[in-house]
Amino acid sequence: MTIPRPLTPPHAPLAELFSTQSNRYSTPTIPTIPLFQISMLLLPTSPHPPVQMLALYCPPTFSSLANYTSFFNQLPLTFDCTKPTILFGDFNQDILSTRHLPDLASRLAFRQLIQSPTTDYNSALDHIYTNLPHTAISRSGTLESYYSDHKPIFAALS
Repeated sequence: MTIPRPLTPPHAPLAELFSTQSNRYSTPTIPTIPLFQISMLLLPTSPHPPVQMLALYCPPTFSSLANYTSFFNQLPLTFDCTKPTILFGDFNQDILSTRHLPDLASRLAFRQLIQSPTTDYNSALDHIYTNLPHTAISRSGTLESYYSDHKPIFAALS
């Protein structure tokens, strides 16, 4: 299934989600966190609880350690981070040159899945964070793209 255009933040990469369990999903109304564009999708993973899919876009001008510290402090106040969650998108911060974001996410028991460059410039600006157990993700990584300098990122649920 494809996320309809209105659910995708402006300028954010389109996300394509595949589920062999069900073709039903819900898109609840979500609160906002200042400076960040977030879309949410509840992906059914029967017989397990649904996975919160949070798609994030942060413009380069707001991609600072101070803003991300604020973001990760507000995230558990805005979303129930104890539920199975995947937070993904264009963070516009290269995690290959700094570990600040993975360290901030780890405070919420989230781990970063993408460990390789996600752009044609050998930077990793696109991230996937999750609190799902290691056994719930069968693989993750990047794909090649001829239409963008950003590579699509993916995580396959087991």
